[in-house]
Amino acid sequence: MTEKPKRQRRVSSSAPAIDSEAEVVGMADVTPNKRSQFMSVVSKVGKVGRDLVEINVETLRKFADLSADNLRKYIDLNQEYLQKLPTVREVGALVELQRSYGKGLWEGLQSDVRARGDILKAAAERTSSVVRGAFSEPVGTPAA
Repeated sequence: MTEKPKRQRRVSSSAPAIDSEAEVVGMADVTPNKRSQFMSVVSKVGKVGRDLVEINVETLRKFADLSADNLRKYIDLNQEYLQKLPTVREVGALVELQRSYGKGLWEGLQSDVRARGDILKAAAERTSSVVRGAFSEPVGTPAA
């Protein structure tokens, strides 16, 4: 049997050489001022992240509450329609009942879209304020 030749690994000539005598720089070598600035930046990034998560959670909660309210309204509207339907004896009354039902659906949909738009607008304004605030403060100042 013939043995397969072993593959040789190529070593990139562009890789930097590692100097075994090089000094390792750790946090102990960083000046207190630089450490303070670094921690300030980390603290601010954490605060911005927490604020954005809070905005998202609050927005989703408002959407869920709005959806639950609208579902109740649509169920009530459908129940009202179905209760009135058996009492209809003329085509004109049926058309009027349909018109009233359609109008209720349309108004509910318009109200829902408006309310969702308002929720999104408020969330976008708060998000914008948080992001602008993060970029407007100098790096060396501690986070609030």
